[in-house]
Amino acid sequence: MKREIDRYLAILLIFIFLCLFSSISIAQERSQGSVQLTEQQARDELEAVFAERMTAVKHKDKEKSKSYYSSDYSVKLPNGQILTRQEVVDLLIVNEDLTSQIIDSTIEIEKLKVKGNEVIVDMKQSQTYKQTLKDGTTGNLVRKYQLRETWIKTPDGWKHRFTDNLSVKTQEVTFNGKKLKRSDQLQVTSPQMQIPNSEDKPLLDGGKSLVFIYWIEGGSGGTFPVFCDDIEIARLKRKYFFKIKLEPGLHTFRSDTGDPVSINLEPGRIYYLKMKESFQFPKMRGTIIIDEGPVGPQSYRLPGTLEIKPLEATYIKDHSRVITSK
Repeated sequence: MKREIDRYLAILLIFIFLCLFSSISIAQERSQGSVQLTEQQARDELEAVFAERMTAVKHKDKEKSKSYYSSDYSVKLPNGQILTRQEVVDLLIVNEDLTSQIIDSTIEIEKLKVKGNEVIVDMKQSQTYKQTLKDGTTGNLVRKYQLRETWIKTPDGWKHRFTDNLSVKTQEVTFNGKKLKRSDQLQVTSPQMQIPNSEDKPLLDGGKSLVFIYWIEGGSGGTFPVFCDDIEIARLKRKYFFKIKLEPGLHTFRSDTGDPVSINLEPGRIYYLKMKESFQFPKMRGTIIIDEGPVGPQSYRLPGTLEIKPLEATYIKDHSRVITSK
């Protein structure tokens, strides 16, 4: 569970930073060649750029905000995976509901390293935005963390080229002034839970229900059965997922241990279930539980960011109801 929280929160930190600026510039930048920048000159100019960027954010000036990104912008995730510009755009779309909730953001440059017209910046960032917890409490959530970025000076001005998420370090997360534990940071609500992939939208618009089942954490190399209404429909492997299209109404889900999960499915809605493993003598067994946090929706919309894949056809028992493509 800790690894699942850590991975999601690391990606969320990058998203929160990115969603301030709404989209990525598609303009092509030209190198200025051998520009000789002093450290103080770079600091002064970037502090001015950051101030302008914050003003654009506060005024919701998307055109100005997106102009700060280079055409080859990318993000490195904690596992070393690189997200391209388009993948970052997809991530912004998945989490677009947070954009309008951001209240304030401040940046403090701690140190920087100049190499020609390129500068690596270590900074402290604080962001405040409106959020609602699972218990219905609404208030201000503040995240403070350290971040490393690479900027390049071009004839069109400074452009943000790279965000190194391996360097992200969360310092503090508070909600209405009270520090949140790491597990509590997954207890935020989000409209993103009902944003379908394009391929699933016709099915949901047609009145069907969709259940997304995934398995991320654990060390078992085997498979666990998944039953829907007491019929085995698939055997799920760790780091894989599948979807079930169902008629609305009451349906029950279970694996080979734990209490069954009964859900009264509504038409046009998506539901998220996850597999957990535990040792039940003499072997490991699986349990299906409801996922009401943000990891399920991100696994559904962008499985690659959490390193999960569609379940192979050989593990599917009911091909009439199980969907495995993204």
